[in-house]
Amino acid sequence: MLAETTKGIILTILLSLLAIIDIISYCIYLTLLIFLIKKFFKDGKNISKGFYVLFIFNGILDLIFITEEYISFRIPQFGAFKHFYQETFSSTIFSGMCYTYALCQNTYIAFSGITISFNRLYTIKFPLKYTHFWKGWKLLILVIWPFFIIIPIFIIFCTSQVNYEEDEIGRLSAVYVDPHISTFLWMTTIYLHCASFISNGILNIILIYTLKTSFKYKSNIDKSFKMDVTMTKYAIIYFLIFSFALSIEIIETILLTFEEYALANDFLTLTTLCQTLIVFFPPYGLLFLSKDIRRSFFKHFGIRKFLNILGFNNVSSVTEIKKVTTPINNINFKRKGQLII
Repeated sequence: MLAETTKGIILTILLSLLAIIDIISYCIYLTLLIFLIKKFFKDGKNISKGFYVLFIFNGILDLIFITEEYISFRIPQFGAFKHFYQETFSSTIFSGMCYTYALCQNTYIAFSGITISFNRLYTIKFPLKYTHFWKGWKLLILVIWPFFIIIPIFIIFCTSQVNYEEDEIGRLSAVYVDPHISTFLWMTTIYLHCASFISNGILNIILIYTLKTSFKYKSNIDKSFKMDVTMTKYAIIYFLIFSFALSIEIIETILLTFEEYALANDFLTLTTLCQTLIVFFPPYGLLFLSKDIRRSFFKHFGIRKFLNILGFNNVSSVTEIKKVTTPINNINFKRKGQLII
């Protein structure tokens, strides 16, 4: 375990809190994915199936990734099982495969953010063409295109030897035995992430501009358009979280360049927070932003009944009754061209 110093205690608390959050979030994410696959993947009405395919595919990869990270990165960060990681695990091919996979998956996450932003931009810019475009072989290519970049990297370097080095407080960190491989892969990852940041940033700027233009020239906004607008927030927040993670990587790179290894290790540990934010934002973001999905999800597992018992849904129930019992007013408002929310 980590040394009983101030830094060691703080890092232990941080990693422990993240572990608790991750376990809860993992269960929610897995449950949501199962729910979407069973129900909405067949008859989703509020968001097109293109977005669902992206969400489900990325979600499966997210859960695989966080599972692998706990095995090869998070537990060693606690300083636990030192003999196992330094003597046994590092001598197997799985250590190199896990470390290389983690770098590749981080790159996939970065590039999938581009796809998510493009998906939201396309649905706002070309709503009538969206369903036709985001299906079949086009959808398949849009989902898997990052693999054309990361699979060659993984195949070439997955058998590279990895050791676990211990720092002054007991943390274990995986490093490639060959320093040239370590430098090449790390800098390649940084460059790819920067390229993704620039591309995704441009897409988000265009997305925000397109939204403002759409609101300016769209007199009547239907429910479908409002849902698409709401889900654009998902893409923007996802981009902001990735930007935060990239800033941590760049700072860590600068510290390594100036041989500030102790401080660089601290920022390496901070990447655990970035992983938690990136991996588990999707389920919380979708449930928070999409009222229809949230209601259906809660209803499916009986959570909505529990909330009704506690009285949390009383206000919404009254509102629904008012909407049903005042159809004449709604018709009059529509004739005047006013928006009913």
